[in-house]
Amino acid sequence: MERMLPEEQVFGGEPTVTGEGETQKTVRYAGFWLRFLAAVIDVIVLWSVSALSLDWIRKAQGIDPLEFSWVDAVEIAVGMVYYVVLTVVYGQTLGKMIVGIRVVPRHGGKNRWGAILLRESIGKLLSTLLLMIGYLMVAFDKEKRALHDRMASTVVVKVR
Repeated sequence: MERMLPEEQVFGGEPTVTGEGETQKTVRYAGFWLRFLAAVIDVIVLWSVSALSLDWIRKAQGIDPLEFSWVDAVEIAVGMVYYVVLTVVYGQTLGKMIVGIRVVPRHGGKNRWGAILLRESIGKLLSTLLLMIGYLMVAFDKEKRALHDRMASTVVVKVR
């Protein structure tokens, strides 16, 4: 099923002029494997930051890597800031930028802080805790939405 969003949100698809004279483009949803690749890239980016800085701090402070410490709390906070801020401001994390996909509100407009915070925290936690079924929903949903997309009323679209 194809929908229409304003042109500044979605690049790709065929341009269409609405009755109001506004140019829109057809939405092309990002599928499971494209989203999976973006997630792998994001994990590599965050792992690199952790390995270069936080692991060094952990060793310098003599903190046991098997025990939860303030460094682990910082690592979780850095990850949340990475996902939430980049998704609200750009609609994309670095992984999504590389593969050419973007998170947008399902009914158009700009990403809102509350919706993206819900998507990236509780939504992804539930998607994971439910035996990853929340993520697998992408493969079977007509709009390719995961559980966290449904909770935040977002879709992930191709931008090139």
